[in-house]
Amino acid sequence: MPPLKTNPTKKNLPLARKAYLIKEYDDLQSKNVKVTNKSLADKYSVSPTTVSTILKLRDGILTFKEQATEEANKRTKLYKRNMLPVEDALMGWFRKQRDQVDRSTLKL
Repeated sequence: MPPLKTNPTKKNLPLARKAYLIKEYDDLQSKNVKVTNKSLADKYSVSPTTVSTILKLRDGILTFKEQATEEANKRTKLYKRNMLPVEDALMGWFRKQRDQVDRSTLKL
């Protein structure tokens, strides 16, 4: 019987770690140090493809990191809003319904 493959488990880095990885990569590049995705992957215990994806999405990650709160820095994924008009209409409906509730009858 052939041995079972032992694949590393999937690991998501928090947003703050992704930003730090990008910063480290840029610092090494500016010092003309040859850095590979494999070396960064070993350091952060992720796969080289994860490092590649993080570096491809660098602008979005860094922009979100600048605007993020401390709680958001713990996030691991950034989601694109694909249905913007529907989401905006739903949020408008929700706000309208919430404003119509008689707040004096609510018990806290």
